[in-house]
Amino acid sequence: MPRNDIVWSDYGHFSPEVFLLLHEPLSRALIKNGLLDAYFPLTKGSYLQSKQTGQGYVADLQQYILNEPEAQSFDRLRMTGSG
Repeated sequence: MPRNDIVWSDYGHFSPEVFLLLHEPLSRALIKNGLLDAYFPLTKGSYLQSKQTGQGYVADLQQYILNEPEAQSFDRLRMTGSG
């Protein structure tokens, strides 16, 4: 049976109750751990370890971008036809 009380929008948002829970560090940590346990039990340990050590895909990408010489970046753009 379709629900008539659902309002669609062009963006996502949390209910005020969920927002308040996510705003509190302890609640946020409990929710995050619950989601990791439920949906990512096999990779939870490596995810948490990478967050503690500052490693992972985003950190690697940031290091790569920040440490790449400008000339190399320009040459790669010319070779690929971008820019």
